Amino acid sequence: MVKKKKYNSTALMTAFILMATLLVTQAAFLLPAQAQQIKVVVNGKTLKEVKAVMINGRVLVPSRAVAEALNAKVNWNNQTKTATVKRDKTSLEVTINRQVAYLNDKPITLDVSAKLINNKLYLPLRLVSESLQAKVKWEAKDCMVTIIDNYCPWCIPLS
Repeated sequence: MVKKKKYNSTALMTAFILMATLLVTQAAFLLPAQAQQIKVVVNGKTLKEVKAVMINGRVLVPSRAVAEALNAKVNWNNQTKTATVKRDKTSLEVTINRQVAYLNDKPITLDVSAKLINNKLYLPLRLVSESLQAKVKWEAKDCMVTIIDNYCPWCIPLS
């Protein structure tokens, strides 16, 4: 004969409530860093199609979205996994998973390398923007990046 164990329903309910509280508390700490959408604004226009990500404290964005918003062109070399962002006389070359980019053939060391995410090339936002002479401002409380292009005569400068 097998004896069945009896469980105290109050103890089970208390354990369940503690587990649920722990899960909710952990989720609350994860939300600000990654789950909250990073808003990208270029020259006063919100880029709605941009799904920015934060990696090691750096915002990465799909290369074409921001570059084209700054009137630059992006070329992709699939053999070398290198993107070239060009505007006027400025040329920025960035290769996936490499810690060095080249601005007008001069090396720049990166904190975070370019990444392929869901078959899209993601570049460090500040690198692309500042290489094209734009100013970048991060607003942590709003989880927003504001970019003002120096070539934009109607734009309000960042303070």
